[in-house]
Amino acid sequence: MLIPLLLLASFSVNADNYVEFGVTDLGSWEDGRFFGYGDTSKRKRKFIELRKELNNDFYLLGSYTKTNSKDYDYSLDEKVSTLGLGYRHPLLNYSPYIELSAYKYTTSSNTLRLGYVTLNSEYISPIRDRNGKFYKVGLIKKLDVDTDIDISYGTYSNVAINDGKNNKKSIKLIRKINDYLSLAVTYGKDEYVNSIKRDRRSLSVRFGF
Repeated sequence: MLIPLLLLASFSVNADNYVEFGVTDLGSWEDGRFFGYGDTSKRKRKFIELRKELNNDFYLLGSYTKTNSKDYDYSLDEKVSTLGLGYRHPLLNYSPYIELSAYKYTTSSNTLRLGYVTLNSEYISPIRDRNGKFYKVGLIKKLDVDTDIDISYGTYSNVAINDGKNNKKSIKLIRKINDYLSLAVTYGKDEYVNSIKRDRRSLSVRFGF
């Protein structure tokens, strides 16, 4: 009887190892512009995130997101993939962390319509493929045995708008359902170097392994 219990315990879930799937609703730019043009649309984003612990402090992380934007004036598909390394060191009920990732940004099937003229992405200088880095710092606080709150601030370098930076502020609530499943809701704010801002709201499900 003891041996099966020990075998079962050896396969217990590590909360720091997970795959997370989610969808994000991206609001319109606060000043009503998209790359300097009219913007009345809302965008949907699908994403997957992966995290694998290396030891008690370091972990690998990766993600893939796909965003589809459509409006009368334009159509744009954006894809971003990241791969990086993170460091976290728990202190009582708090876990500060820092992450550094490399990202690849690509666009496809995108057009911009100006009056009766339709332009492909190669004619729209702000919208083009990019590579860069993503820096992120954050703090996770345990609210109770099954609930965490994650507050973070991140910066994309060399983004596809005016060769600038994209700053991302986020607050995320994570609720554990069982040893293998958690649900999360996120609210965030994006801000670009030219002070264009928009909000985002995400719902995701996390599977531990």
